[in-house]
Amino acid sequence: EKAEPILNKPASDRRLYQATTLPNGLKVVNVQDPTAVTAAYSISVQVGSYDDPPESPGLAHFVEHLIFLGSKRYPDPSGYDNFVSSAGGSMNAYTASEATVFYTEVQEDSVEEGLDRFKDMLTDPLFNSDFVEKEVHAVDSEHQKNIQDPDERIYSTIVGLANPLSPVSRFHTGNLETLHNSMKGNWTESIRAWFSDHYCPPRMALATYGSEALSAQLQRVQRLFSELRGGSRKCQGPRRSWREPTAYTPDRLGKFVEVVGSSPEPQLVLSFFLPDLRKDFKSQPLAYLKYLLEFGGERGLLASLR
Repeated sequence: EKAEPILNKPASDRRLYQATTLPNGLKVVNVQDPTAVTAAYSISVQVGSYDDPPESPGLAHFVEHLIFLGSKRYPDPSGYDNFVSSAGGSMNAYTASEATVFYTEVQEDSVEEGLDRFKDMLTDPLFNSDFVEKEVHAVDSEHQKNIQDPDERIYSTIVGLANPLSPVSRFHTGNLETLHNSMKGNWTESIRAWFSDHYCPPRMALATYGSEALSAQLQRVQRLFSELRGGSRKCQGPRRSWREPTAYTPDRLGKFVEVVGSSPEPQLVLSFFLPDLRKDFKSQPLAYLKYLLEFGGERGLLASLR
């Protein structure tokens, strides 16, 4: 598979880019930055909170946590964390509505081992039952912390106003009740089945970054990820659209809601239901609106509100 250079970039951007798709369906982007002093890599998976089973809210977020806790070739639950720390790096992940993203930064001489570990944990996570129970409590602690967060309260209220038939309306973080009590029978098997339905190369995009030549970055990816397999037949199929059912029908709009705050500072939040703007990603219309609303100069909205 030949990589195509990405040439459409700002004139001031001195970095080099290329993109390709491996035979197994994995999309790859390599970035060469001659000024980079570390290397980084990230994988975005087309699965998010909207893919939670209705009976197990928060499962996508929970699986994001579990993936770090040991894999087939690297079974130590603290192994990846310890490796990244020893490589002078950092790592994190997040679960969004329709995507889950894992990313890591390490010293350049550690990128080979880092990517190998990264690949293994995303294809053969152990989902060890001994750690599943412990991690449920970690997710529950995250939820308990969010309860007192003013922004989370407002977000949860807006979500609660959505059409109950839409995944937008569901509880996405997960807690002890939704994860522990909803999982009947063998936890590990239920989690493995869900993972197989949503994690596979055609639904993944990998990006690598560093001072190394683009060709060297791609060769490493091909060597480590070309044999990447996995995923059920469902995962190999087309990605589901969440456009329907409509989350905010006309009868659910035009509402004024008062939220009991957890801090003394008052807030005013205006939420607008918008169409799908992905087709307009090049022009970024929301960036223009954001600039107008946040403009801090004379006669701007911020100046008037102050």
